[in-house]
Amino acid sequence: MAKPALAMVLVLAGSAWATPASELAVSHAWARATPPGSIVGGAYLTIDNHGATPARLIAVSSSVASEAAVHVTQIAGGVAGMHETPLVVPAHGSVKLNPGGMHLMLMGLKAPLVQGSHFELRMNFEPGGVVTVSVPVLAPDAAGP
Repeated sequence: MAKPALAMVLVLAGSAWATPASELAVSHAWARATPPGSIVGGAYLTIDNHGATPARLIAVSSSVASEAAVHVTQIAGGVAGMHETPLVVPAHGSVKLNPGGMHLMLMGLKAPLVQGSHFELRMNFEPGGVVTVSVPVLAPDAAGP
């Protein structure tokens, strides 16, 4: 079983943000392997904010996809659907992204996500700065690390 990925934190030089990136911690990052030809995938993780200011995710990217965004799965009229949603980590709080709920949607995959591989996610928070995390790819039916 894969060990939780810990965030490698990069603080932008000259930052005037109240919550430094060092107060944001990303753990338990993972993704499911995707079938050949799939153009979408998902990534899941936990974000902890040890700072006194809420941190809003303003951008997310990865070299494995042409686009990445926070999505939430909701059921309306008996039909499950997904839509983009904002992500704010409360001061002294945490947010957990998981299958069937809020997650990072990877769109325009450049290649399938292969079990046993890793990829990087780059998340830009305001305030907070940039947090980069290594994401292990688990089995297609994995429930988490």
